[in-house]
Amino acid sequence: PNVSIGFSKAAMLSPSGQCFAFDHRGDGYVRSEGVGMLVLKPLAQAQADGDAIYAVVQASAVNQDGQTTSMPVPGMDAQEAMLRTAYAQAGIAPGHVAYVEAHGTGTPVGDPIEAHALGHVLSADRPQDAPCLIGSVKSNLGHPEAASGIAGIIKALLIFQHELIPANQNFERPNPNIPFAELGLQVVTEPVPLPRRNGAEPVIGVNSFGFGGTNAHVVLQKAAAAEPARPERSTPTPRAHRPYLLPLSARSGEALRAYAAAYASFLTESDADLADLAYSAGARKTHHEHRLVVMGETRADLQAQLRAYLRGDVDA
Repeated sequence: PNVSIGFSKAAMLSPSGQCFAFDHRGDGYVRSEGVGMLVLKPLAQAQADGDAIYAVVQASAVNQDGQTTSMPVPGMDAQEAMLRTAYAQAGIAPGHVAYVEAHGTGTPVGDPIEAHALGHVLSADRPQDAPCLIGSVKSNLGHPEAASGIAGIIKALLIFQHELIPANQNFERPNPNIPFAELGLQVVTEPVPLPRRNGAEPVIGVNSFGFGGTNAHVVLQKAAAAEPARPERSTPTPRAHRPYLLPLSARSGEALRAYAAAYASFLTESDADLADLAYSAGARKTHHEHRLVVMGETRADLQAQLRAYLRGDVDA
């Protein structure tokens, strides 16, 4: 426990036990653990292999704060330089960035510095009515430290996949030391569609900073909608027809409807085995208050049940 004890004595950890990223209650961060993995390929190779492409890495940049007032205190100038380098390499105007998955630890010093750096760079040529949206996955799962960057990227990929930005958790009122409107930034407080500008595929930036002053930023862009022909796959071994139960749940009725619609689309697009899908939904998911169960022997049966629910023909 020596590391946690040291961080606690340095007043880095939250006494309240939560990460209040960009919130007025920000008082430190919560340590957590995590692991993530990505498959990286040259774009042409991924297209030739028929891979599902979640995003294209347009550029990345890494630099170092150098000397600051103390080792864990970030450097605003270095963060700004990193951002300018990344978007210059990507050939993307910073004002076109739709969303930034911020480092956002919820610390009283770090959050304002990061927000000012983002605003100084990303507000250039940005319409006043189109602020850059920001959030931090640390408000959901704490700070996994060495794994925090990969967590932010995975969240960005899911945003691309669903074209929906989730709300930043634990956000009550803005940090008074961050002039969000002046900086052209806005914390996402409820799920919103991923914005598009000038008809181009949306761009997301991901920040991740190290305890010793290392700064990193990745520029991601949603892959083009056109999908390559997929290579032939072996046909799965047929199973005897039997009814499958597909349980779905969410924290609100609206979220449950969105979840049901997503599953209806997934059943059309995916060749996942129904037995595996039903098992995972029942045994590997958290079951929330608003629930729906559909039953069917085939993919079409399950889709019909889901669509009937979405039409209002059946109740949850």
